[in-house]
Amino acid sequence: MKILALSILLFAGLPFEAPPEGAKNRVQEGALPAAWSDQLAPAGSIDPDDRERARLTLEKLAGGQKDGLRKLAKEGDEKAAIIAGLLGEKEVRLKLIGLLKSEDVMIRRAAAEAMSWCGGDSGLVDLGSKLDDADLPTAMAAARALARFKSKAGIALLQKALDGASKNERKALIAAHGLELADPGCMTTMIKTRLATPSLVDVVFAVSTNAPSVIEQVKRAIDKTFKRDESLKKVLETDDLAPLTRDALGTFCVRAAILNPADLLGYLKLPAGKATPWALDRIPTMRGMRKSYVACEIVKIIEGVAAVKSPSDADVKHVEALEAILQKFCGSKVPQGELADRAKEYREWYGRVWTNLVDADVYGAIDDGVAWLKRRQNKDGSWNWCACGFEAYANIPHYVGQTSLCGYTLLKMDVAHDDPAITKAVTYILDIEIAKTTDDPTYSLSIEIMFLAELVRAAKGKKQEKGTKVGLDPALQGRLLKRIQECVDWLIDARVMFEKGGYESAAWTYNNPKGVSYPKGTSPPHDHSNAQFAVLGLIAGQNVGAKVPLKVWQSVFSHWKGTQYEEGGWYYTPPAEGTAKNALVGSTSMTGAGLSSVLISHAALKAITTEKVAQTEEAAKRAIAKWTKTYPIAAPAKYGGSGHVFSIYYDYYSVERSMMLAGLLKIGDRDWYHDGALYILFNQMYDGAWIDTSDTCLALLFLKKAYIPVASGGSGTGDK
Repeated sequence: MKILALSILLFAGLPFEAPPEGAKNRVQEGALPAAWSDQLAPAGSIDPDDRERARLTLEKLAGGQKDGLRKLAKEGDEKAAIIAGLLGEKEVRLKLIGLLKSEDVMIRRAAAEAMSWCGGDSGLVDLGSKLDDADLPTAMAAARALARFKSKAGIALLQKALDGASKNERKALIAAHGLELADPGCMTTMIKTRLATPSLVDVVFAVSTNAPSVIEQVKRAIDKTFKRDESLKKVLETDDLAPLTRDALGTFCVRAAILNPADLLGYLKLPAGKATPWALDRIPTMRGMRKSYVACEIVKIIEGVAAVKSPSDADVKHVEALEAILQKFCGSKVPQGELADRAKEYREWYGRVWTNLVDADVYGAIDDGVAWLKRRQNKDGSWNWCACGFEAYANIPHYVGQTSLCGYTLLKMDVAHDDPAITKAVTYILDIEIAKTTDDPTYSLSIEIMFLAELVRAAKGKKQEKGTKVGLDPALQGRLLKRIQECVDWLIDARVMFEKGGYESAAWTYNNPKGVSYPKGTSPPHDHSNAQFAVLGLIAGQNVGAKVPLKVWQSVFSHWKGTQYEEGGWYYTPPAEGTAKNALVGSTSMTGAGLSSVLISHAALKAITTEKVAQTEEAAKRAIAKWTKTYPIAAPAKYGGSGHVFSIYYDYYSVERSMMLAGLLKIGDRDWYHDGALYILFNQMYDGAWIDTSDTCLALLFLKKAYIPVASGGSGTGDK
């Protein structure tokens, strides 16, 4: 059980659904509405999200009704007193102290939690005695109540319990959980030294779920020793876990991004397992859970059961629980009839609404992804290429390229051009000389152009509000445009040049190949990943006024149209001499790179001949035909590959960019955007990320359809 005691992530804002309105939710004479009482159980949960959601709901319900609530509390209504305490009413504190002794566990938990919010020093000794409560959520709530207002007496009680760890380790861990609120980081040692104590497993999980400070160390420890997903998922499914321990472990796994929210859907599949009740309970309330993929997966499960001639009573009961989620969480109607008829109705309903569900979910996913990127920015304004702690990539720089990609992504997500995250990133970039950008400069400088050009564009498009300035400082704008041109010039100089059919053909590699000697008869190496970003950088620069000679665009167009395989795709690096024709198959990302580069260079050329139009159309038709035959978007499922730009999100970004440039909403009869968005939503982690920094950027850019437009006819600057 050593693997089970680790730690947790910061949690961001919570999705909030307004409670139903109407007379039934108003405080009546001598009666507390059921909707209010329903919040007491989550208010005492070990999960911070549950607690916060309960308080938000109660605040909404109590609007304009606090006088009635106070009256009920004064008349002795225990639940009213707890709710008043949760809403900050100090006069109920003495009542709450008495409720700490209640035999009703839910009342005891919620009362201890309420004492965190109603202030005052009375009852500290009573709270201190609850650190030993046999009910873990009650003990944890007492620890938080002692720590929240940072009173010397409360902190002293927690410190005394922590100092007595040798006598009572459980109590010490719970006290550390409280002290974590006042002194983040104090739990690290406590957690690490109790990894192998089976009797403390539930405590370790529960306190870790509430401790944001040690998550990075924990994730690295898991990467070093275990296959993160499989090990903890197996433990979650074991028979000998008490319900509270399973809840603590499962919640911990999701909050630590060991499991994604969508992974809970796997526990709904039949045959039902030990973790199924936990998943059924958690799916409707889990932060980051998206209605689109929940509906998609549940409809499939229901159809599977309906296809069985005589499903068991247990399976039928399971379906009823799934139907409740579809109706209450996803908003489906309540169908009538036998199971087969209901399954058919659910499928028809999903077919009608799935794109709307995806579109609605995309907004929340983008907000969470943007928040994650902002949290990951370094103090100097940069972003690390690797944020997940995977040792093989932890020390690879890519600071200029990654910082530019993050800044560009934030701007494309409508983050303001003068947002502190953008301002710091720009300062960081401009302070590094181009000549000192040594971390794969073709990638880095291309994306730098994209970022700085988008900043210029975004600032120009900002609407003026009363009393505010619009746009960039003229001196800064001049500096940005000068830097963009310098980066463009570097890319032009760094082309890998060929002679093909009487035309110059140009591609790129990781750096400037000039001055590097190659064997006679060979050409410098090149690859189409660097080349596609160079093309994106050039067009982004040209869009804000940078000079790109027409002959450069001619060389780009010549290269890409001349390197397409017969089957419609493009290579990453050139195939070896003599490679069989049937082995020449382009990847998804490189096919998207090829198609978008042909379209961009075609549009950037001023003089578009009939021949070039035909060549572009032929290249596009072959690429689309390839994707129609082998559809590039996967059905929603857990992505199990690597990240750091080697992921499927790079593929999808390439598809999105080329399809948007081509003006195509479908590949064949398939809706490529909504299919891809559903897959991406399915794989977003609890904290808002997708695997790592670059993957998160690429996923967000797909969701936002954030391609770089080009004007047909271009704005090249002649043949100089």
